[in-house]
Amino acid sequence: MEMRNLKYNHIGTIDVEINHLVYGWIPCTLSPNDPPTAEKHAEALSGVHGAIAPYVKSAETIAAEATAIAKELELNTTKADAVIQYLITHTPAECAAYVQTNVTNLATAVSFLSKVAMALSILAKDKLR
Repeated sequence: MEMRNLKYNHIGTIDVEINHLVYGWIPCTLSPNDPPTAEKHAEALSGVHGAIAPYVKSAETIAAEATAIAKELELNTTKADAVIQYLITHTPAECAAYVQTNVTNLATAVSFLSKVAMALSILAKDKLR
């Protein structure tokens, strides 16, 4: 059976087009773990149908990975903040007492509110979209 356009995919199997006797050229994925395609997979690896092109990430995949990394960094940065850690690990009453004790002027109020806004932004993105 003829094969063309051999290329690795994101999971390491091989995407190809095969020339089907009835349907003509159709897409197919070859895997060594899939009994119906294992022999063709070995055949493809042998080079009899030409070179296998490497997997190339799409622009969408790269963008999605970058977004996930940025989100994780934002989350880790926020979680590492001492005020956020206090809010996470204490009861609502203890948090209220913390605010009464530590938010005593405009500068401390702005600092506290900016940290709460970061945490709220992360929670809202995750829960309210």
